[in-house]
Amino acid sequence: MRRAASAAVAVVLVGGLLTMPASAAQARKGGDRTPPRLTVTSYAMENSTLTVSVGASDASGVRGVSLLVRGKVVATDTTAPYQLTADLSAYSGGEVRWKVRAVDRRGNDRTTEDRKSRVKPRPERPRPTPTVTPAPTATPTPAPAPTGTATPEPTETD
Repeated sequence: MRRAASAAVAVVLVGGLLTMPASAAQARKGGDRTPPRLTVTSYAMENSTLTVSVGASDASGVRGVSLLVRGKVVATDTTAPYQLTADLSAYSGGEVRWKVRAVDRRGNDRTTEDRKSRVKPRPERPRPTPTVTPAPTATPTPAPAPTGTATPEPTETD
């Protein structure tokens, strides 16, 4: 009796995209072992918003691309042309490292080298100027007008 060989396959969720280690991908007989091609075609930092355009391709198809800032996924796109946008205001006034990862339909992935972008400091909000409100002044209350009828004085008669 012949026994079938079995192999354990580890699957990892990275940045909202399912991927598996290269060893697991290679364990599949005749499987795709080639990571996707990945190119950052352009990027721009506008105030605190980073926008990255990415080219990614693979023979098995691309499942998606993710933007990672300091190792955390901040944006994912699953439809070409790939464009990733992230609000980086939390890193205001500092330099931030980011990279892009692409995952193909077989679970192979490729990640770009780190890139750096400077996030502009948040503009200072003008402090409110206090205004002095004058103290209230007393409003005089008029004395009540007399009401009623006058009482007649007795008169002398002869």
